[in-house]
Amino acid sequence: MVEEKAPSGRGIALTLWLSGYSVAVVVVEVLLAVHAVGELDRGRMLPVAVVLGMVALLGEAAALTGLWFWRRWGVGLLAGCVVVQVVAGLMAEVNGGIIAARIVLACALVFMLIPRWERLRG
Repeated sequence: MVEEKAPSGRGIALTLWLSGYSVAVVVVEVLLAVHAVGELDRGRMLPVAVVLGMVALLGEAAALTGLWFWRRWGVGLLAGCVVVQVVAGLMAEVNGGIIAARIVLACALVFMLIPRWERLRG
């Protein structure tokens, strides 16, 4: 008799995705922070879109941390942050391809989480 193994943890794809996504969020946040410091040093105010983007990236980092620890609220927070980033991107007239890619990447992460939904805690 062959016993089926229970699925183990995240799996390689989800682990790599969460790790890569987290690194990308940190890199973009650092780039935006450097840009913000440069603008503030010149005595300029930051555009609302940049501030919204930075706040959404901080929220996204929190969401990814929640997902790493199997928390369902991470999915909701991630979705909210992506919506805020899309709005900020539209305000800043960011290329539509970048906005579409942002949505597709977040959706791909959610689709990887669907088979593991029962593991996520409240």
